[in-house]
Amino acid sequence: MQSPIETIEALTSRLRARRKSLGLSQEDLAARLSVSPALLCKWERSKITPAMGRYLQWAQTLGVELYDIEQHGKVIGAVSQ
Repeated sequence: MQSPIETIEALTSRLRARRKSLGLSQEDLAARLSVSPALLCKWERSKITPAMGRYLQWAQTLGVELYDIEQHGKVIGAVSQ
């Protein structure tokens, strides 16, 4: 089983890849999420872990469905729609 940190890094990596596959810049996505591009960059690089509500907003904006998102307060998985 992955550690929570490895799982968060895997999730943020998938969300970053999804953003790129949609042709969105960090600036574009940050504007849609009402955050700064610098903050989004930190999220994507797992330097800062956003609140669960922000993960949901981030995923929904990219058309990604999160499943089993909370187990002892940790994000544990994601799947693209």
